[in-house]
Amino acid sequence: MSRRIDIELTSRAPDGNFTWRAAGARQPKGVVDASLVPGGVDVGGVVRAEIEVGIEGIEVISVLPPKAPRTDDAEAQRIEVVGTVKSTPDVS
Repeated sequence: MSRRIDIELTSRAPDGNFTWRAAGARQPKGVVDASLVPGGVDVGGVVRAEIEVGIEGIEVISVLPPKAPRTDDAEAQRIEVVGTVKSTPDVS
């Protein structure tokens, strides 16, 4: 069963492959093939990866491009509620 985690690419080997670790971890965990890494991502980049955990260890199945930065524009975050105003009897 596969799952997604954030990984950080820690170094690049002479054969073109990358070593990786879970984002925030101290030690590298494994090697990912350079053909799986999207263009524009280099050493130090954090990407989302789909992994499978087995007896032999963790295997990276696919790598997704990094998430686009969120904009904190209030207008883009607002949801407008459109409806009719209904008057209700006052409660005393």
